[in-house]
Parts: sequence; structure tokens; C-alpha cells
Amino acid sequence: MKFAWLSRKLNISMLIIGIGIILLVSGVLFGIYSKREKTYCVKYEETGDLEYSVALKENEFYEQDYLEKDRQYIASLVEHINSKFKYRLTLKEDLKYEYIYKIVANVNVIDNKTNKVIYDLSENILEETIGESNNILQIQENVKIDYNKYNDLISKFVTGYKLRDVTSKLTVNMRVKIAGKSEDFEKEVSVMSLQIPLTTDTIGIDVSYDLANNSDSIITLKSRYNNNEIFLYLAIIFLIIDIGLVVGLIIYIKSSSTEEDKYKSELKKILNTYGTYISEVEDEFDMKGYQILKVKKFIDLLEIRDTMHIPIIMIENKESLTSCFIIPTDNRILYFYSLGITQYALPTGSSEKAEESV
Repeated sequence: MKFAWLSRKLNISMLIIGIGIILLVSGVLFGIYSKREKTYCVKYEETGDLEYSVALKENEFYEQDYLEKDRQYIASLVEHINSKFKYRLTLKEDLKYEYIYKIVANVNVIDNKTNKVIYDLSENILEETIGESNNILQIQENVKIDYNKYNDLISKFVTGYKLRDVTSKLTVNMRVKIAGKSEDFEKEVSVMSLQIPLTTDTIGIDVSYDLANNSDSIITLKSRYNNNEIFLYLAIIFLIIDIGLVVGLIIYIKSSSTEEDKYKSELKKILNTYGTYISEVEDEFDMKGYQILKVKKFIDLLEIRDTMHIPIIMIENKESLTSCFIIPTDNRILYFYSLGITQYALPTGSSEKAEESV
């Protein structure tokens, strides 16, 4: 990755800028993906009301044709049951969605000892209805429940098979399901139910609701964007390219590094780390009469300085790219460490005797 018409320093600078730009692009793509993929919540309120009355057969005791709710009824006098299902959903945001609902009759016979189902039957009283709405949905359905049809069926079943110690029940459910249209969301099925016992002399009707009757209920909405993964894939591709450029930069720096670069890098490292212990002088140092002892590492020279409490003197020959670090002692011993293109070379001006010692 070397361009002959550009200097090494410019090449490195261009690579670093390119790495930064590509990393920024990758980060922006990741950010777009994360923002578009983020789910958010919409509050809603859900209410229901289930009314019923019991229509009576002709008889000599009751003057009225039907009885209101919350009473006990004589099973043999029941003609049918009138029910009114009311459901309301209010979203706190204006969102278009699809709703599906139906009313289903479920009959089951349960063994009281094992609490397991012996017989069950399910059929639609009101077929599935599909529609669309915005933030407010209101459903109202009046349904006539043929109590005698299900009671006669189960009575025949229980009597015919001489079943004992069983419980029979008719459950009529309205099931409402909400699914997103322009938004990708779905709400759990809501249920309103009537529970009516079968094969008993008298019946009491129970009403139950599986609804969220508060304004703090939440629907979680998924991302409204399609093909959002494209931003993620592009971000990964750019990141891989960026990693490749970083590896290429490292290889380029190492392969194109000159002796001068290595020298300047090592000298800068020493001065940045140990500069407080070093005294740099511009004048030449006369090494005549000194016994020169060379050390292999600068850290060895630093240990000698700490022991003897003598400053380290630095002399640099910028022309020959050489620096030497010395500790001269009173007993004419000179500890010496050299850094340069030619290791252990003395700066110009040192004595011939010193050069020969080196």
C-alpha cells in the first residue's frame, strides 16, 4: 500500500484519515439501524361489558317473559339466553390496525375426581368478523344463546353413558384480536365470557373478563421499516474494511520504516520517559583519559545514575543521527550508551582514543 509519488508521512496521514472516515460511516450506519430497529410502546385502554337476560318459556308462575341478570334460574323454564357483548379499545396514538373477533360456544364434561375432560365441543355462534380501525375501536354484538340445544345434547350424553360425578358447563366467549396494519404490532387476545352450567335443575350465570381495564396498559410496537437489515450489513462491511485498513496501516508503517525513523522514535521514547534525569549539552565532551564502559540498555545507565547520584549527559549529533548518553565519574570511568543508525558510535569531536575504545 505504497504510493511512489507521495511521502511516507503523507501516506500514513491519508490512511489514518480514511480509517477515521470509514469508521464514522460504519458508526452512522449502525446508529441508523439501531434507531430504525428500536421498538416503542403505545398506551391503550380496554374496556368490556357483558349483559344478559334469560327468556322464559310459558309458565303459570312468572308474569314476565324474561328475567334480568344475577339471579338463579330454573333450567326447565329457560327458553334461551339473550346476551349483549360490548368491547372498546382506545389507543393513545392514531394507528391503523386490523381487528378480528368471533363468539364461540364451548361445551365440556369434566370428571370431578380427576378434573380431566371427558367430552368437549366447540362451535361458532358468531362467525369471524374482520375489520380495520384507527385509534378507537367499538364492538357491540347481540347474541341469542340456545341453552336447550346444548343442555339436551349433554343430558343425552351423560344419561346414555350413565356418567356419575361429572360437571358439565357451557362457556360462551367473545375473542378479540388486534394486529398491526401500517405498524408491526400485535395485542394479546381479549376475552369476555359467560359460564352456564348444564344438566342441573337450576342455573346461575357467571360473567368474566380477560381485559386490561386501565389506561397504563402498553402495546409494544416493532420497527415500522422494512429491509432494515441492509444498514446493519453495510455497517459490518465497512467495519471489516476498516479493520483491513488498520492492519494495512500497521504493515505499511513497519515495512516502510527507515533507520532514521527508528532512531527518532526510540530517542523520543527515552526523552519522554526519562527526560527529567537527562542533561542535554551542546558542547563537545572531551573523553580523553576516561575508561569507557559501554552498557547495553539505557535502563542500565539509569540504574547507575540512581546509585551514584550523577546526572546523565546527552550529546546529539543530528547530522549523523547519533546520540550518546554518558555518566562521567571522578575516578575517570565513563559509562556510555549510544543510540543511532550505527549503534555505539560517538559524536563527532570525541577523541580518537575514545573511538578506539568503542
